[in-house]
Amino acid sequence: MEFSYYIKYENEYFKAPVYYHGDDAVNKFISMLQEDTIKIEAFIKEKEEKYKDIKNMIDFDKKHYNQTNICFICEQKFLPHDKKVKDHCHLTGKYRGPAHEACNLSYQIPYFIPVIIHNLSGYDARLFIKEIGFDESRLDVIPNNEEKYISFSKKFGNYFKLRFIDSFKFMSFSIDKFSKNLRSTKNLKSVFKETAKRFPEDKLDLITRKGVYPYDYMDCEEKYKETELPPKEAFYNILNECDISDEDYKHAQNIWKSFNINNLREYSELYVKTDVLILADIFEKFRDVCLKTYKLDPAWYFTAPGLSWNAMLKKTQVKLDLIRDIDMVLMIEKGVRGGISQCCNRYSKANNKYMKEYDKNKESNYLMYLDANNLYGWAMSQYLPQGGFKWVNNNNIRNILKCPDDSKKGYILEVDLEYPK
Repeated sequence: MEFSYYIKYENEYFKAPVYYHGDDAVNKFISMLQEDTIKIEAFIKEKEEKYKDIKNMIDFDKKHYNQTNICFICEQKFLPHDKKVKDHCHLTGKYRGPAHEACNLSYQIPYFIPVIIHNLSGYDARLFIKEIGFDESRLDVIPNNEEKYISFSKKFGNYFKLRFIDSFKFMSFSIDKFSKNLRSTKNLKSVFKETAKRFPEDKLDLITRKGVYPYDYMDCEEKYKETELPPKEAFYNILNECDISDEDYKHAQNIWKSFNINNLREYSELYVKTDVLILADIFEKFRDVCLKTYKLDPAWYFTAPGLSWNAMLKKTQVKLDLIRDIDMVLMIEKGVRGGISQCCNRYSKANNKYMKEYDKNKESNYLMYLDANNLYGWAMSQYLPQGGFKWVNNNNIRNILKCPDDSKKGYILEVDLEYPK
């Protein structure tokens, strides 16, 4: 077995992708991550000790600080009773801007490192949980069901823990599709930034295309020593019951030739390293878009719904009331419906000129079947309740049918249903 992982640093620090080929790969993967976590923790603690004191702040702009009346963190104005403080990065020492005291105290370095694996929930999660669940330290798991997990976290070192998250929970497409999307940019170096650190610019067009691999063919260690690319038939995928295209096989041949590959071991190493670098570039691009649009970092979240929920709260600035009445909660829960939604007549008869039994003496009519997509998305775009929940009596809802869709007041009704015979 083999694996590769890459550590993305925010600043100028760079470490080449880690690669391992050998026995007990899962155990080796976890132990190597643990070693890197301890090193990162020591590095951050060293920087914090150096720069946490406000006296060691770098590039302080006194004029900017005095003239700015908005907290750069929450983007709200400073009120007369607010305490305004200088915020600086504890890793670089650089001045970032004026902030509320409460915002400054909350704006801390996270004590977790996200480990991002594409389709983690579908394949690798149980392998890793089995490996890291033996010692006495706490293992936190967020299950989706008994078989699949949304995320799990494990503490390594004195402070830091690894948080395993699934990039597929944010971007539910293959790496190949995302790579093709990024490759539509003319300047590949500007979007494949992490890959460009590892490979020369003249090879970016070749290496950023998703490669192909003979998974079913590689069934023993001896085949890694083969000095030629296997024939096209060896790339047949038993699981999907399909061959690769002539174009894909030609791409594999170009990779073999351009990188002077000597054996299948080197081909495998290049394949997994480029895979992990392309995933890093894809997720970094996703982070850039979210940070620019919402000023929210997906690396802090577990799934896209959690991210979109906070984006909604941030963009709308709405304040939602917490329903404390358990009867209200139960009533709303009872009203939740899911699955297939439809409304139709039990019986209807058409009569029009396109029918053999058309009766021109009767009114012309048609049967029409309409399919509405994304009903949930549509519903979430309508006026929704946000607060002021209270019980009312029947006398207050007599004019409910006259209530406009954009009314500031709405109703949640519990009704009896009668089905005509």
